[in-house]
Amino acid sequence: MHSCLSPAFVSAVLLCGGVSSHCVAATPQGELPITEITAFKDGHALVVRAGAVALDAQGDAVLTDLPRPVLGTFWADEREERAALASVVSERVEQAETLTASSISALLRANIGARIAFLDPRNELREGRLLDIIQPGSDSNASAQTHSVWNGVSWQPQSSNPQPLGEGSFLAIVETESGVATVPVEQIRDLRFLNGLPKTSMDITRQRERMTLDLEWEGEAPDEGDVRLMYVQKGVRWIPSYRVTVIDDEHVRLELQATIVNELADLDDVTMHFAVGVPSFAFADSPDPMGLQNAMAGLGPYFRAASETGAMFSNAIMSQTAMSSYDASGSAGSPPASPELSGSERAEDLFVYTVDHISLRRGARMVVPLVSYEVCYESLYRLEIPARPPFDATRSIANERRTAIERALSRPIPTHVLRIINDNDERYPITTAPALIIKNGRTLAQGMLGYTAPGGTSDLEVGKGVEIGVETSEHEGERELKAVRWNNNDYARARVDFSTTITNRKDTPVRLEVVKIAFGEQATGGQDAQVEMLSPYDPMLGSEDEWNWWRGYNWPWWWGRFNGAARFRWDITIEAGEHIELDASWVYYWQ
Repeated sequence: MHSCLSPAFVSAVLLCGGVSSHCVAATPQGELPITEITAFKDGHALVVRAGAVALDAQGDAVLTDLPRPVLGTFWADEREERAALASVVSERVEQAETLTASSISALLRANIGARIAFLDPRNELREGRLLDIIQPGSDSNASAQTHSVWNGVSWQPQSSNPQPLGEGSFLAIVETESGVATVPVEQIRDLRFLNGLPKTSMDITRQRERMTLDLEWEGEAPDEGDVRLMYVQKGVRWIPSYRVTVIDDEHVRLELQATIVNELADLDDVTMHFAVGVPSFAFADSPDPMGLQNAMAGLGPYFRAASETGAMFSNAIMSQTAMSSYDASGSAGSPPASPELSGSERAEDLFVYTVDHISLRRGARMVVPLVSYEVCYESLYRLEIPARPPFDATRSIANERRTAIERALSRPIPTHVLRIINDNDERYPITTAPALIIKNGRTLAQGMLGYTAPGGTSDLEVGKGVEIGVETSEHEGERELKAVRWNNNDYARARVDFSTTITNRKDTPVRLEVVKIAFGEQATGGQDAQVEMLSPYDPMLGSEDEWNWWRGYNWPWWWGRFNGAARFRWDITIEAGEHIELDASWVYYWQ
């Protein structure tokens, strides 16, 4: 079997696949505990299940809790010196079970052929021989089978045989003196059995899943064997979040915590690795045949496709709460061990934090702290002034969006950011995550930190700089009709002059980065402006969606022959109570 995964994932496997081989107590036959999990932010998890399990008469390990791996990621190993793994078989087998008749319908099904008496809805006493119990729309004699049904999103496993223990809408077929009657089970009252004590249990046959690890032993097989399964499956996701505390004018403290969303299985004293990075799972949407199902089980909104952007964090902030009641005894009969950060290291393109002693029930949530460190930062303001649409372009822009553009052009508002310099000695990267900003014990804002490698910088938005006043103007300096003739067409030319006045109304100096976008040629800027000529389709041309009217504009065929896109940059410092004027100009052609 070939694994279609990236080298980064292979390194993560080597990192977290080294489960210790010390002797442990054998688990009951059919169970194999989870010992390690590498959790990714998109909901995939590398799961390692290992331990000593009881063997059957043939010396094989039989497991009844099957994984649901991604195609090409399932691997099984034996860890016994005298044994070799010959094969692994997943199958469904029929298994006889005895069920207690705990409802009227189940009691009736356990006593087919008995003579009964009961009161009907009209309080009439009726007697007869019970012939059968059926459920409309199903075959009461069908053996237990599992098939898949398309629910509009994915294939979901469904059972084809009726449920023997529920009341449902079952019908009792009763042979009376006047004929054969059908009576809804829920209408039967005061049920009596006329032939003595009724049977209180029933034997049924169900199909069960099992996985058999065929072990070939040198000599006689022992009572237990040490085996391991390793696979990738959706079911455990970690959601990072930061608390950014402003210490002084130069330093902030970054605290990273992980919210664990567990929909996989009960975890008992598990070592968990939290991977920072973007893994590559070529067959993420393809289930492996060893899982015996056509699709991954539905896992809820926390496991929908998520990117490394804000869409990943569209859910509310989660606390350490569980969906089910917490049992203080724990699954092993003792309180769960406290999580303990044991290390962090890099595996190719992934950075991994490791926490030991994670105990968490399926359906529960947990928050664990990962790391805390101090870095430097700069406090500054960013001001982006968009390009004004040409007259021809305004006719293709919706009125609401045109109004937003005019508002942004007339009185743009700077954005206050903390430029965090990720210069920590431990070489921790900053992962994409929501960040709560704290200063002097008070919450300033919540923003988003983008992925930042060690040594890089990340801008964390604090809010709008309403105390920084901005006034702009654009006017036509000169115009020349028929300035250029090309391809038998005449084109006009105009020089556009731009100016802005920025006033600092704060009582402290502020640093300001100003970016102005313009469409045209021969761009020049004053006050030591940096001028770049770019493509109109450059994704870095503008950051605000409401300004980027040019993304959907149908540019005329001749436009690019004469015009281009210019970006002006200023990096200035304005003293308290002072103002500064910036200017630029460019030439624009039109037909």
